[in-house]
Amino acid sequence: MKIQVTRNRSSAAFHVWMLVWAFSIFRCGSVLAQTTTPTYVPGDYRTATSGMLGQAGGTALLEQLTADNTWASVAYPIPANATVYVRHAVQIENTLEVDKLIVSTQQTTITSSAALIANSTLSVSAGATLLMQGDIHVKGTLKVEANAKLVIKSASYQGLSTLWAGIEQLDPASEVRLEEVAPKAVLFSPAALTTQTNGFLLGKLTIAFSSGNTQWQLVDGSATLASSAVSFMIPSSSSLTLAPANSQISFGQGLALAGGTFYGQNQVNGTVSIAVGQDLQLTSNAVLQLNQTASSTAITLFDLKGNLLLDNTSSIINSAAVNTSSSGIKLSGTDWQTLNTAGPINHVSLTVKTGSKARLANNLSLNSSNSVYAGTVTVENGASLDFGADAAGNGYAVTGQGYFKADLGSTLYITSAQGINATGTMGNVQVTDTRRTFNQLATFVYSGLVPQQTGNVFTTTGSGKIVVIDNPTSVTLTNSINITSNTTLAADGGRLEIRQGKFIGTATADVTGTGKLVMRGGVYQVQVVNVQVPQLTGTHDITAGTVELAGNGTQTLKGGTYPAVIISGNNTLGTSAKTISSTTTITQNLTILPNAILDASTKSLKGDGGLTMTGGTLRLARTTATLPELTGNNNPYSLTGGTIEFYGSLNGQYQSIRGTYGASKKITYHHLQLNAAQANTTDGGSNIQSSANFDVAGTLTLNAPAVFQVASNRTIAGTGNFMVLPGATLLYGSPQGIKTSGTGTLDGNIRVSGTRTFSSEANYGFIGASEMVSGNGLPATVVNLLVSKTGSGVTLTNSVAVTGTFTLKSGTFKTDSKELYMVNSSTSAVVVADPTFYIQGNLRRAIATTGTYQFPIGTATGKRMLELTSNELTGNGFQNILVGFNPLISHQDSDMLLEENGYYYTSMQPDGVWTLEPNALPASGSYTAVASLQGFSNLTDNQFALLVRPKTSVSGKDWRTGGGMLEGPNKDGRTVSSGYAKRAFMTQFGQLGIANATAGTLPVSWLYVTGKRTQHETVIEWATATEKNNDRFEVQYSLDGKTFTNAGTVKAAGNSNTIQKYRLFHTLSADQITYYRIKQIDTDGAFELSKVISVNGSKTTQLVQLSLYPNPTHEELFVHGLTLATNAKVEIYNATGQKVQVFHFEADSRVPKLKVDHLPSGTYSLHLQQEGITHRLRFVKQ
Repeated sequence: MKIQVTRNRSSAAFHVWMLVWAFSIFRCGSVLAQTTTPTYVPGDYRTATSGMLGQAGGTALLEQLTADNTWASVAYPIPANATVYVRHAVQIENTLEVDKLIVSTQQTTITSSAALIANSTLSVSAGATLLMQGDIHVKGTLKVEANAKLVIKSASYQGLSTLWAGIEQLDPASEVRLEEVAPKAVLFSPAALTTQTNGFLLGKLTIAFSSGNTQWQLVDGSATLASSAVSFMIPSSSSLTLAPANSQISFGQGLALAGGTFYGQNQVNGTVSIAVGQDLQLTSNAVLQLNQTASSTAITLFDLKGNLLLDNTSSIINSAAVNTSSSGIKLSGTDWQTLNTAGPINHVSLTVKTGSKARLANNLSLNSSNSVYAGTVTVENGASLDFGADAAGNGYAVTGQGYFKADLGSTLYITSAQGINATGTMGNVQVTDTRRTFNQLATFVYSGLVPQQTGNVFTTTGSGKIVVIDNPTSVTLTNSINITSNTTLAADGGRLEIRQGKFIGTATADVTGTGKLVMRGGVYQVQVVNVQVPQLTGTHDITAGTVELAGNGTQTLKGGTYPAVIISGNNTLGTSAKTISSTTTITQNLTILPNAILDASTKSLKGDGGLTMTGGTLRLARTTATLPELTGNNNPYSLTGGTIEFYGSLNGQYQSIRGTYGASKKITYHHLQLNAAQANTTDGGSNIQSSANFDVAGTLTLNAPAVFQVASNRTIAGTGNFMVLPGATLLYGSPQGIKTSGTGTLDGNIRVSGTRTFSSEANYGFIGASEMVSGNGLPATVVNLLVSKTGSGVTLTNSVAVTGTFTLKSGTFKTDSKELYMVNSSTSAVVVADPTFYIQGNLRRAIATTGTYQFPIGTATGKRMLELTSNELTGNGFQNILVGFNPLISHQDSDMLLEENGYYYTSMQPDGVWTLEPNALPASGSYTAVASLQGFSNLTDNQFALLVRPKTSVSGKDWRTGGGMLEGPNKDGRTVSSGYAKRAFMTQFGQLGIANATAGTLPVSWLYVTGKRTQHETVIEWATATEKNNDRFEVQYSLDGKTFTNAGTVKAAGNSNTIQKYRLFHTLSADQITYYRIKQIDTDGAFELSKVISVNGSKTTQLVQLSLYPNPTHEELFVHGLTLATNAKVEIYNATGQKVQVFHFEADSRVPKLKVDHLPSGTYSLHLQQEGITHRLRFVKQ
């Protein structure tokens, strides 16, 4: 039967309904349906089986709860005031009126000919279904619990059905499903429905119609319709109008449309707004037409909070006459909204509202054909549109004949490989050129997954735009971008922000302007040359990422702080380079690639970053600093290629090579080039020094005029090479010096395992506070040689020739048996910083024909300065003279027979002699010798002079004047106060010593000194031929031949011209060799020493002293101490060295005699030759 009910909420019945609804709110506190557990009371009915259920009878068995709370079978009829629990699948036939009907489980069907009247409650429990094919009249409460379903499949159903006559409690998770209704019916009348506490009328709503060629209307007024998902499925030939005129419809969650045509409205005027809380989805040939009526004044707006999903069989359209600027779909969600529109959208605008974000999941086809009111995709101020990309990274595009408009303040996420363009058919926006509008005061985010171009979207006029690089691969500038500090978009102005990937400027395109640079990652590669980069002049806020200077030419990195910097591109040394404008700090890493040059010049390039070089060049000219300044605390030094060049320092300036990074980890350099603008020759200075030990894998090259200092505790090791080139200076101080090979701890300053090249045209120096040797790596020839030791010295490993200057600034320089050869004949080639400094050992100097040459030499006991003046020395290949100072050996003062200018030379200063050894005897010329008296004692004015004897001489008889001349008495060179002894115009070389002289006749002429050991004592005997003013003899003995002690004194004859014999007995218990000498002392205290004899046990050693007497003589001379052979030859020379006569002795058995009465008065030298030995004796003819 049909239940006819008049629904008029303005009538008395409506007021009764409102009272009941209000009472239910007061009683229940909520009108939302809730799942409840049945509470049975006696008298309640329930089904015991499935079947037919009716008022008067049926096939479904019934039970009733008795007073004792037990269930008992009961027969029909069912009273109209009964409470019935349907616990099985039943079909209600005819009319069933009850007070309450609760569908507990399964499905209860109101058949098409039946009617259900619920006077108080009709409830559908969770999991149960109520199928309405007939009529339902709810006079009280209709309750549908969560997961319960109310299915309407009634050909007579309309929105004003008595189903909605009471009060509804519809759980948000409950479902109302419409499968069949009356043709052209209004499906819901909001005025007849109860608003739930969540503000909606329904929970889940499903429409699944099968009737074709039919049109329905969803509601007849504004409605907040369904809080849960809504799904409308109708045949393709049917349609459903969603809203009446001037209404607002709201769907709490998604709206899915399938099959037929769905109209937003069908009006000439007015505005309809349809809100979709989640996705709007069209599938299966669905068509959404905003207005069924072609009107330019009616407005239809969809307010979409979720995704717009349109399969390729469906479409969203509107009439060509509709004003698309006011109608369309507004995307207003708070999270990203996906636009997956495989089908076309015609004459419908899509607007991403302020605060919302949309993302394409497919190409968006907007108006495939041209029209006046083509649709527009608009991104409003504060809104974002992400163009999205497919799995291969191909960015989606907005295509067609529609419009695209990015408003001021909008944000575009650009994904196309071609970027976004104002013109052309490439990129994310491909609508007609004239229909594209890109406000430059917007945010452009490049977020593709494949390498991108920026596109030609940017105008040449600067603006406060924001450009963001968020592509993990790369983005390349198509044209330059001008970003200003305009604050319209952001309080700190426009900016370029790089988050990830590589942002590539080209040789002709870069980002300029007064805007800000922000980096949170990625790489900013700049290729524009002859500019300061980054070119943005605003604040640089760089907390991560890399700036890369990649131009093929000169680029200047703006000073500041950078996490990482890469230097690439091509540069030519001396022509172009990358530079920095001012102090630059790198916190993570500096990378230099092959063919690139970074020239930091004198600017500071510092920070805790590391350094990576696979090639290229890093040039550093900053002084008074350890370079590179990067500490490597945050990243290591990885120098597998490339060159670091130190250059530019002047005299007085230095640079220090870093040896370690991070936690004292040793640096391995590849190539090092050490250069300077001027050599730093300051005391203790150098152009370049090492701050710590380091390794070299390539080659360290020291170039002119740089001075490189390697301290005593510094080493350079590794597998590379070490080269000192001509003109450079190497200062080193290792105790082992520099060596030609060896990599161990005792192998000197340079320990590389590769090639070591120490140029002979370079300069070298010795430094540091430890004793050292020069090492066999010091070339045999160098240009300049410096000694600058502190409290220590250096010893030559090999002899060295210096072609420039030898400088002794401090410390000692020892040659040992080697020699220092000054090839430079300049008199100033030897520079001694302090008068007390000298060379311990041998100095050879090149001698020119003129000039005064100093030989600041000496021994460990002190300095023995000698100065030689060349007086036209030349010829016979003569080039140089070697000078040393050596002990006086093989000399007996008593052998001396030389007289000069009335002075007799009686002894040599025992401290030592200079040796003068020319490379070849000069053919002509002479020299003047000036010898320092430092270290000599017991000298008397005018009674000392320089004498010379052959280098190999072992006799005191060989001392000569060397053909030289003395200054006059009391002149400099003759007085002790002058500090030196001088002899001019000498021609003889060899041993040069200082002799003591006595004026007038010789005090004693020795005949012999003998010694013999007896059982208890030693007998010392001696004899003299003549004596003058002789006071006494002191006999001295020594056990080591060096230190003598007085053994006794014997009174002398005083004055005598006859032979005087003396004897001394010396008691000594020592059973070893004992040395004796006799000290002859004059009455005025002057003295001379005899030869030294040795006595060993009972064996007597007699050293007979060959002598002439009387001496001086008038007529004849006797030779004592030698038996002449038959072939003996005697030659007499005058004081000038001229041979004056050859004699043969008239010999007797003991003392040969020589007639000299015919000789002029003067001093003569007698040379007696026999058996290959020449004896030289001196005498005076009166």
